[in-house]
Amino acid sequence: MTYHRLKQTDFDGNSISFNPVSINTEHEVNNFLLFGIQPNPFSHSFRISFYNPEEANLTLEICSSTGVCMHRQDINAGAGKVEYTIDHLQKLACGFYILKILNKNSVLETKKVVKY
Repeated sequence: MTYHRLKQTDFDGNSISFNPVSINTEHEVNNFLLFGIQPNPFSHSFRISFYNPEEANLTLEICSSTGVCMHRQDINAGAGKVEYTIDHLQKLACGFYILKILNKNSVLETKKVVKY
C-alpha cells in the first residue's frame, strides 16, 4: 500500500493540496501477457517469453499477411513465466508474418514478426 498527495500550483502561484489517497500496489496478474519476441527480425528461429496465469495447452501459429497458416506448433505451457523457442523456420520466405498465440477458446495475442 502506498499513499500519494497531489499539490497543484497554478501559473499565478496559487496552490491547492488535496487529501492523501491510498493505492494498493500488490495485485495478482490474472491474464496472459506477452513479454517479448527475440530476435525480431529473425532468420531461422525466435524466442518468445510470456506470463501464463495457469497451465494450458497453447497453439502457436505463424501466418502470412494473407492469413495462411505457414507454421503451427502445439505446446504445453506451465503457469508463470514461460520462455519458448520457435525454430525450423528457415524455409519461410523473407517477409512479414503474424504470430498468433491461441488457447482452446480464443486468440490470446497477435504480434507482427519479420523474417529476413
